[in-house]
Amino acid sequence: MKACLLCLLSQWWLYEVEDMNKRPKRGWIWAYRLIRSVKCSPLTAAYRATLYVTRGDTGTFYSETTYNEFRLRR
Repeated sequence: MKACLLCLLSQWWLYEVEDMNKRPKRGWIWAYRLIRSVKCSPLTAAYRATLYVTRGDTGTFYSETTYNEFRLRR
């Protein structure tokens, strides 16, 4: 019974690792570059990218040149 349970857990672990490798990597640098691409200041982009990484949501922010409203969510 223990061997069977260990076998199932190892298969589940391999599946999870394989699934995680297929996901796109969207971290701080990705969020920073995306926010900078909509013409926000470097300080705003750094702050909002940090919010995105820590809580998964940047909240609403505006572009400094076009005054469009943006929000990044996971």
